[in-house]
Parts: sequence; C-alpha cells; structure tokens
Amino acid sequence: IYADWNEYELQEKYSKLSFEIALQQNDPMGLFEAYMAMGYVYEKRYESTENKAFIRSAESYYIKAIDTYNANKTHMPIPSHLSFVAINLANLYLNYFPESYKGKALYYANLAKTQGIATENHDHVASASGLLAEIALQNGNNKEAKNYLLTALAESEYSNDTNPQIKLAIFENLSQLFQNENNFKEAVFYQKKYIETFKRIYDQKNAALGKKLEVQYEREKQKQQLLRLQLASQKQEQQLKEMSWQSLRQAQKLENLELTKENQLRKLKFTEIENSKKAQELRLSQLESFNRKQEVDLYKERISYKEKINTFYIGLTAAVSLLLVLLLYAYFQRTKGIRQKEKLHLLEMEKMTQSSKISNLTLMLKGQEQERERIARDLHDGLGSLLSGTKMNLFLLKDKSKDEDQSQIERSMAQIDIAVDELRRVAHNLMPDLLLKYGLQETLTEYVSRMATPKLDIDVQFLYYTNQLPPESQLLVYRIVQELVNNAVKHAAAEQIIIQFIENESDYVIIAEDDGKGFDTSILNHLHSAGFHNIRSRVEFLKGTMQIESQINIGTNIEIKFPK
Repeated sequence: IYADWNEYELQEKYSKLSFEIALQQNDPMGLFEAYMAMGYVYEKRYESTENKAFIRSAESYYIKAIDTYNANKTHMPIPSHLSFVAINLANLYLNYFPESYKGKALYYANLAKTQGIATENHDHVASASGLLAEIALQNGNNKEAKNYLLTALAESEYSNDTNPQIKLAIFENLSQLFQNENNFKEAVFYQKKYIETFKRIYDQKNAALGKKLEVQYEREKQKQQLLRLQLASQKQEQQLKEMSWQSLRQAQKLENLELTKENQLRKLKFTEIENSKKAQELRLSQLESFNRKQEVDLYKERISYKEKINTFYIGLTAAVSLLLVLLLYAYFQRTKGIRQKEKLHLLEMEKMTQSSKISNLTLMLKGQEQERERIARDLHDGLGSLLSGTKMNLFLLKDKSKDEDQSQIERSMAQIDIAVDELRRVAHNLMPDLLLKYGLQETLTEYVSRMATPKLDIDVQFLYYTNQLPPESQLLVYRIVQELVNNAVKHAAAEQIIIQFIENESDYVIIAEDDGKGFDTSILNHLHSAGFHNIRSRVEFLKGTMQIESQINIGTNIEIKFPK
C-alpha cells in the first residue's frame, strides 16, 4: 500500500520489520520476500534522489534474494519468484548502471525468461522478453528486438492481470520499430494500442488517487472526532472543579454557621447569668440577639444570591466560548473546502485551455503545410508547365526567325530558365522533398547551400544527432530554421549566419547566430512580426522554450530547446 502511495519512509519501516521477523523465524520464504521488499524500497529511493548508495543497496538486496532462493529451492512454494527477482535485477543493471553492466543485464534477463517459461508465468516471460528487446535495440539489432517484442506481446495476452506498463512499453517500441522500417500501417496500429493502454492506466491511477484521498479524509475525520472528545473531557473536568469549589464554599459556610451558633450560645449563657442580676439587661440582650440574628440571616441571603449570580455568569461564559470555538472551526473547514474546490476548478480550466491551445496549433500548422503543398503543386504543375511550353515555342521560333531576332530570342529563353530555377526554388522551400527522402540533416545542408551567396555565408552544424527525430518534428524544425534565416537576411542585413542543431540526452537545442545589426529585445513583444509569431507557434507545439539575446550593431543569438 505505501509503495503505491510513494510513502517511502513508511514502506522502508515495514519492510525492515518484516525482514527482522523473517530472521527471527528462520523462514526462507519470508526472508526472500523481505530482501525483495528492501530492494524495491531502495530502487524507488534512488529514482527520487539519484543517490548512488541507494541503487547499490537495491542491487545487494536483490542478489541476496536470489542467493536465498537458490539455497532453499525445496522450501520455496512459488518457483516463479526467481524469475521475478531476476527481472528486477536485469532492469536495475540496464537502466541505472553504466554500459559495462549490460552483460549482467543480459544474463539475468535470460534467466528470468527461462524460469518464466519453466513455471508457465507468461507475465514474467513478457517482461524478460521486453528487457531482451531493449538490449537488442541498444546493440542496434532491430530484427532481434522486434522478435523479442512480438514474443513479449504474445505472452502478455495469455494473462489477464499483466502489468499494463509492460504492454505500454511493448506497443511503443513496436510502433517505433515499424516506423523505422517504413511500415507505417503497423506503426499506426501499435501507436493506437499504446494510446488506448495509456488512457486505461491514467483512469486507474485517478481511481487509486481517489481512494487515497478518501482514506486521508477518514483520517482527518477521526482526528476531528478525537479533538471533540478531548474538548468534552476538558469541559467535564472544568465542571468537576467548579463543583469541588462549591463544595468547599458550602463547607466553609457551615463552619461559619457553627461558629456563629457557638457564639450565640455563649452570649445566651452570659445573658442568662446577667438576667439573674438585671432583668433590664436581659431584655436588652434579647433585643440585641434578635437584631444580630436578623443581620446574620440577611448576610446569608446576600452571600447565597451572589454565589448564584457568579455560577450563572461562569456557565454563560463557558457556553459562549464553546459556541465561538465551534463556529470558528466550522468557518475554517468551510473556507478550506471552498479553496480546494477553487484550486481543482482552476486546474481543470488550465488543462482545458492547454488542450484547446494545442489543438488549435495542430490545426493551424497542418493547414499551413497543406496550403504550402497545394501552392507548390500548383506552381510546379501550372506555372512550370507554362514556362516550359513558352521556352519550347521560342526554341521553334528561333529556327524560323531572322538572324537579327535570334539574340533577342536567346535572351528571352535565358530569362525563362532563370524564372524556372526561381520557381523550383520557391516550390522547394514550400514543400522540401529532401526532408521526406533523406531527413533533416541533408535537407538543412542543401537549404543553406542554396541560400548562401558571395555576400552571405551560412553554415549549419549537427552535433550528436542520431536521426531519431520524428518526421513531423523534423518538418517543424525545418520551418523554424527557415524563418530564422529569412529574418536574419531580410531584417538584420547579416553577412554570416551559423545554425547549430544539438541532440542531448533529454532534449534538442537549436542555436542561430548572426552578425547583423541586431534589435532591442524589450520591444519584441510589441512588434507584430509574422515571422516571430510562426516561430513561437511551432516552439509551443514542440513544448519548447525560446531565448533571444541581441545587441545593436553586434548581432543576434537565438536559442530554442524542446524535449525529446
């Protein structure tokens, strides 16, 4: 559960506990599963931190799991566990270790496949075949890779609970292989399978996330209930303390009454003794005793009334305080819920806006390319044929014309040749056939050679380019370079232009430098430039970024990056 939620600390905690229990019980199966769990924990920790110590720990625990299995084969109730740990170890060597570990990756992938076939575990055979296909691709053996991938796909169809990530990788690699073989029908078929599987995984992840949020909500609800119980307990303690104080006050009152009674009795005895002597003093003392008794009663009544008033105020204050706390708590909970709804709404709106923007860009670029193709075809078929026919007529007319008119006809034929060349250049710029036949590098090299003149030096350089860029992305890059060169020629009056196309591990970089007159980049957003608008549209379609540096009379440097 904690592995699915990416709670690595809790996952590591309970994996270590299971490891300790397996050691205490001397259980080979439990020890094997504990080694597997620990290896998986450190593999995930490495993916989130890229700490080399974690990946070494993962390797160590996976190897210990294999050693435990080999030493206790007769006590292992599930033989397919060996293929499972072999797959994890092969994946570890292939994706996280240097190139020199490829031999180990191949060994454990073959071990997993052999054990999976022996135990009839189709899921493990599919995973192992996928790893072998990836190794074959890295070695440049596309045919062997395709056979492995088809084997993996066939094995995955035997099991209903195959990991969808395995099928996702198989469909993606098969689509790329068939595309490289120019078998676009099969490539499109497997690309559709990839998209369908990806959508299904995305829906499952959303469902898992919903369950996780429900669990978190229940936890929060339990915490609130505990808090309410604690508040009720504190209120009861406060009431008990108040009752204890009232009891003490009543005891003190009783003592005061007893003391008062004793005093009165003493005074009565004294008055009785004096009564025998003086009758008048007795009457006076009786009157004084009666008055004092009335004062005592009146004093008691005042004290009782004040105590009742104090008790009422204390209870009223406690009730008002509790009510305020409950109202504040309800207000904060409601505010928190409203904010969460607003955030979710904003995220949905942003997602819909981004999707609409990408769709509009796709339609716009597709429309531009279709219009370019149509114009190029019309120029070639219509105007090209017309110029060729005109030249043929002039050639026939030349033989029949007078000698003094032949020089004029030859000049007209030469001008028609120039017009035909210019027409071919325009048509080629609108729809480059070389891009479809030979790829981006040859097309850009040919383009800069055509654009170069004695007064303009243009150079294009490809660094680390492996020719793996998809055809639609190649066309976008070609159009971007066209716009950059056209802007430098038309607006910057440049004499030298350098274009660099660099392929990195995770992205591509286009760098365009010229020695033109430059411009003020602070006013670029205020200029309604169709060229820069087209460049930005294509860069956004590639999910890339563009940085522009320019200095007046020095030149301009434009750098564009987009992911693979």
